Amino acid sequence: MFRNAVFPAFQSAASRVRPFTRQIALAVAFLFVGVLFSSTRRADLASSFPFSKWLPFTGAAITGPKIPVTIVNDTLGGFAVCLDGSPPAFNFQAGRGDGASKWVIFLQGGAWCYSVDNCYSRSLTSLGSSRKMRPLEFIGILSPEPRINPEFFTWNRVLVRYCDGASFSGNVDSPIQVPGRNGTFLFFRGSHIVPAVLNHLLQHHNLRAASHVLFGGGSAGALAAFLHCDWFAKTLLQESQPTIFPSSSASAPAAAPPAAAPPAAASSAVAAAPSPSSSSFSSAPTSASSSSSSPPVVKCMGDAGMFLDAKDMGGHYQLRERFSALVRLQNVSVHEGCLERLPNQTAERWKCFFPENYLPLLQTPLFIGNTLYDCWQINNSFAVDASFHSKDWDLCRRSLRECPSTLLEKFHTYRAEMLTKLQPLMQARVLALVPSLQQAGQERGLEQGRQESGSGSRGIEGGLQGVGGVRGEEETQGGLVAEQRCPHGFFLTSCHTHTTALYESWHGARGPTLSNQSMAQAVANWFLERQEVRLVDEIFGRNPTCPSSC
Repeated sequence: MFRNAVFPAFQSAASRVRPFTRQIALAVAFLFVGVLFSSTRRADLASSFPFSKWLPFTGAAITGPKIPVTIVNDTLGGFAVCLDGSPPAFNFQAGRGDGASKWVIFLQGGAWCYSVDNCYSRSLTSLGSSRKMRPLEFIGILSPEPRINPEFFTWNRVLVRYCDGASFSGNVDSPIQVPGRNGTFLFFRGSHIVPAVLNHLLQHHNLRAASHVLFGGGSAGALAAFLHCDWFAKTLLQESQPTIFPSSSASAPAAAPPAAAPPAAASSAVAAAPSPSSSSFSSAPTSASSSSSSPPVVKCMGDAGMFLDAKDMGGHYQLRERFSALVRLQNVSVHEGCLERLPNQTAERWKCFFPENYLPLLQTPLFIGNTLYDCWQINNSFAVDASFHSKDWDLCRRSLRECPSTLLEKFHTYRAEMLTKLQPLMQARVLALVPSLQQAGQERGLEQGRQESGSGSRGIEGGLQGVGGVRGEEETQGGLVAEQRCPHGFFLTSCHTHTTALYESWHGARGPTLSNQSMAQAVANWFLERQEVRLVDEIFGRNPTCPSSC
């Protein structure tokens, strides 16, 4: 469609000039289309919203090696498959040096599909079929370049490809026939993809010897990382009772036939994901760190995954309607603790797809990277076209920098609502051993001396440059003290953007900073426990480091 619309326009213009000039014009046309498709492929790596009008791209073009696609042949008895029934896949680049035992495992994002027809269209793309996937460049948190990814560039880096349309949480046993297309079926089994990939990494890439693992995702992939977080961490830490993927037979669209036999125990390092009729994983996972002297450090992060159950400007719950349809269609697996709190688990199941309703229940440390003026949510669930058609509102949706001040006040309420819903996480405290005030001050002084000067917004609501919290009274051996501190990290900007972690804006001059920290630095400081990280930006328009648009 795009080619049929764009090429004739260029050809028509070119026909009105001399032959030599026409050749130049056509060459420019092909170059323009090539750049456009290249940017689209890069955006597909980062967020991928092919079924939405927004295709955010805020990073600069990067030339790097193409990372091949690895197909996961062990599909856990046929359960771990994409929408079209093809096996799951990932891209992998091995660590080196002191990063050889450290891992970043990142779940790709790319919106959702809410109906059979919508999911069928998606199944014809790389977001629904591993047959359509191609090698990709690793950028942002996956980049091998220290200038872009200064803390994690030597780590093992994995991008788990998104191909189920339900944030890796679909859980329908029986294939769904597509109406009007005889012999065509869809498979809503995304909740089994992460276990299958984890199983492959344990068996073939020595993940069992990991010392540090950062498990995360962007956008829809961030929501998936939240859903899988405790199960993932407990699997690697040899826990036997996952806290997600409960029994879901109550709302299954179809009766489940007898499940295919799971992989033999001798060839499987992770228990198979459950069928809709099961209440937990079929068996306890085997040791994931038997080769290590101590259990790995496992933490989770989400980039732009804080999707709010909020009213739009017209008083409607746009995202609630979409998530409700998604939950019904794919019988999504949700957090068991959240589900148990619902009076009507069938009718209200959708509530447990919104992170605000289950993140406080997670036991694993989390890093929340989000903008408080998320452009995808503003345009798709807060100030949607269906509610407002005025010229001023169109300007606001396109760029908040062009938004009249009287209307901009409306978006500050969205910021306030997100902060309110994050408060339970921000107020969480655990007892930790941290460097003493004297030692921390010395380390902080050395670190500040190494940092380059640069502009950035203040962390006005709890942003800390050093360690914080409530000090214990007695210092322990080694210069450590007991401290009550928040186990979670926060990097909440006022930028009118969406994701950051898979762009060059992850670190460097093109990315936002808070208290002179890029998101890359903030994540590393939190993960490695150098300091408490709770960075919250001011209102929109006061942070000069924000990118100019979504």
